[in-house]
Amino acid sequence: MTLRTVASRVITASLLSAALASASAALAAEPYELPVMIPLTGAAAFLGLGKQLTLQFVEKTVNASGRIQGRPLKFVIRDDESNPQTAVLIASQIIADKPAILLGSSLVASCRAIAPLMQAVGPVNYCFSPGIHPEAGSYTFTSSVSTVDIINAQLRYFRLKGLTRIAVMTSTDATGQDAENAIRDVFALPENKALQLVASAHFNINDVSVSAQIETITAANPQAFIAWSTGTPIATIFRAVAAAGLQIPMVTTSGNMTYA
Repeated sequence: MTLRTVASRVITASLLSAALASASAALAAEPYELPVMIPLTGAAAFLGLGKQLTLQFVEKTVNASGRIQGRPLKFVIRDDESNPQTAVLIASQIIADKPAILLGSSLVASCRAIAPLMQAVGPVNYCFSPGIHPEAGSYTFTSSVSTVDIINAQLRYFRLKGLTRIAVMTSTDATGQDAENAIRDVFALPENKALQLVASAHFNINDVSVSAQIETITAANPQAFIAWSTGTPIATIFRAVAAAGLQIPMVTTSGNMTYA
């Protein structure tokens, strides 16, 4: 082997090594993107905006503490406008890029609407609502404590406190329907046979007053009250309850456990 050949191979190896190092550095500089779909406008914006702030905090924390194998984390957030149809459109666009995971949405109706899109081959969908109940083996996962377990705990608490006459008010949207189904199932449990559903009322989340429903509930003389909705609609119930002077223990969904 001639000196020229040796030198040529050394130079080639050096250039290859430099190229690999450069490619590795370029890869490390590329952000690790995770698609997110949440309601930043519309009726559920107060939920989405809270999640946006949380995701921004997570992104900042991860990137300040080592990143993901050297790559910065970036949440790519899109607004589904609190609308299931918009959620389906956005989810379809995201899925076309073949991501490993899709985070969101925040509403029962939106998560239900997009679940069939991922039923066969994914991606994994992490819904931010506890009001969906994915089948075992599906690509859809739900966050927090299931609404069924929340309602079970609420009714157990009432029962153990000797509060057996229960009134219920739910919204007519997917969130309220999920709660109503869970309430029916939990009431049917053998340990809850002493409980009585003395009044059951419904309302539309766009109603500006529910005074008539609250009057009906008050007339039934309940000992406890389950009011199931989130955000502005639950405030409508609270105002009617205060105006009617209904002073009994009242519980609601964990969706209202936000500062807003």
